[in-house]
Amino acid sequence: MNVYLTVDTEVWPVHSGGWPHKPLQADYDCSREVSAYYFGQTRDGEYGLPYQLRVLNRHGVRATFFVDPLFSFALGLNVLREVVQIIESAGQRIALHLHPEWLTDPRCCGLPGFRGPFISQYQEQEQRDLIRAGMRRLREAGADPLASFRAGSWGADTSTLRALRQEGIGIDSSLNAAFGNSLPSLPRRVEKQEPFEHDGVTVFPVTRIDDRVTQRGRPLSVTGTSWSEMHFALRACMRSGRENFVLVMHSNEFVKTERLWHQRPVVPRRMAIGRFERLCGFLEANRDRLTTRTLAPHELPRLPDDASPALARSSILRTAARMGGQFLSRWY
Repeated sequence: MNVYLTVDTEVWPVHSGGWPHKPLQADYDCSREVSAYYFGQTRDGEYGLPYQLRVLNRHGVRATFFVDPLFSFALGLNVLREVVQIIESAGQRIALHLHPEWLTDPRCCGLPGFRGPFISQYQEQEQRDLIRAGMRRLREAGADPLASFRAGSWGADTSTLRALRQEGIGIDSSLNAAFGNSLPSLPRRVEKQEPFEHDGVTVFPVTRIDDRVTQRGRPLSVTGTSWSEMHFALRACMRSGRENFVLVMHSNEFVKTERLWHQRPVVPRRMAIGRFERLCGFLEANRDRLTTRTLAPHELPRLPDDASPALARSSILRTAARMGGQFLSRWY
């Protein structure tokens, strides 16, 4: 089974001034947020991108980093250059991610005006303009040519797929069917689990499980599911003959960035860190059955005959244990 570990790489202002609907002050440089969201700097060490890349490479795990460049129109290109350099020097793949919230900033000159947080809220030509601007900005920061895309907050639609194809991007991973704003006009969207082709674009849905609680299935993510659920999902999908598995994480996954709102120092998220290291160790130990791949044209799999297999059905005990762990993680 092919395993696609995907990392949404982004920064969010922790600012009480009404952002994004009100722009940041011109002198607000988001230095605290950059430190936390990209580098995971805590008193106990760094748990951001450099840490994630070290663990991935130690275990021989490949990943795709969906990098949002729109922040750099407001805050400058230097941080984006550093992020790109860190990822590419580690041999991992960069893809395009877009959070239109940054368009409220007047420093985003020459870009479409803000229409909302989802790219699907923009006219198709405006979507093309945003995709083109994001690709150009990442190239300016030193990124290799881009082949894949994920919409911020999963907020793509079929018009986005057309815009991607027209701009030369043939791979998308915006479909997370647990979210109603994710490709809402796509036929049978909730049934999709395996990659499929739509309008000339190969779409990789985020893998979900039936956790007996979550409507439309629980998406597989490092912070949103327990190690027991991830382990169960990987094994169940292999047993059922599934060919592809897409799992999500974020650049700030392993630090408690919410503490910035209270002017408190960022601390590690220990349970998530342990979960990530167990996942990478498991993928390494089972590389004869689990091949980690990136979302690149030369690594595209054969599209399965059935893109809509049944969700792997977890147990209510496993779900309850995850909920208990999430409660405990507030302090650990």
